[in-house]
Amino acid sequence: MGEVTYVNKQPWGLVGSITASKAALGTTGRKPADIVAFAAGSYALWEVPLRINTAEVKFSTTADADGQVVNVYAARGNSDYVFVMTLTLTGGTQTGPNSDVYVDTIVESAAAWKSSGTEVINSAGNHIARWMINLVGYSRVLFIATTLVANSTLQIYGSGV
Repeated sequence: MGEVTYVNKQPWGLVGSITASKAALGTTGRKPADIVAFAAGSYALWEVPLRINTAEVKFSTTADADGQVVNVYAARGNSDYVFVMTLTLTGGTQTGPNSDVYVDTIVESAAAWKSSGTEVINSAGNHIARWMINLVGYSRVLFIATTLVANSTLQIYGSGV
């Protein structure tokens, strides 16, 4: 009998909720201790499970057409966070898990990551848009909403293989 390959499949899990915008990280203040000192609700931090090499992320927001801008950062162990890219998100009409709607459009910009290391899947058309990233050994992913529609909540969900 041939070799059997097992794939570590992670179910979707809530990474966090962002309820307040925050300025992008500067050239200082990127240490893990700096991040945990941020106000609750101003960021979401995903401690990626071991053996996850590729992460898949989906978002939900309060209402259709909500426009949110999120900066993504990554770190290995206790190292400083590095900038990954900016994601511009737009709410769609498909009902999400919390009387909200899934983000149906994701646009990447200002990428500072490995070429072809990220991908937007199923963007636009009122589907659940997803963002995938090859983590290349990074173990933490940080999301900061630099623009958040007033009275809005951005939910971030992660999964991986």
